[in-house]
Amino acid sequence: MFPWMMFPWLSAFYRWPLSGDVQQDIAPLTNLFSPQLAVSFAGNPDIEREVVSQVASYGRQLGILTDAVLAMAADSCDPAVERLRETRDAVEDVKARHRTAAIKSSRQAMDHLRRTDEEAFRELLRELAASTRPDNG
Repeated sequence: MFPWMMFPWLSAFYRWPLSGDVQQDIAPLTNLFSPQLAVSFAGNPDIEREVVSQVASYGRQLGILTDAVLAMAADSCDPAVERLRETRDAVEDVKARHRTAAIKSSRQAMDHLRRTDEEAFRELLRELAASTRPDNG
């Protein structure tokens, strides 16, 4: 038999595993890599959050630094520079894969909309055309 069942008064003096109050903020998994993720920054977390959300994501910042280092390294065959080039190329491959998947998904959605609701399809096309026109004003 379990000790807490034989001696229920023990819970007043001892907290058994998985017993007692638990208070914890749990963010959905979709926020795992978003700027809202609370990380112990060395600087001011408000500034870090604003920079990442409004100026440049960590990936964008790393891309800028990678481009700068590779520009300075130019024709270098140093192993570290070669690894950086390989990493940059792998990142570009991932981006291209995601871009291709997004285009495919968009085409499928547009085709579905065209088949199921011709008027909504045409309205969406008008909106997209209007949003891509350069402003003349």
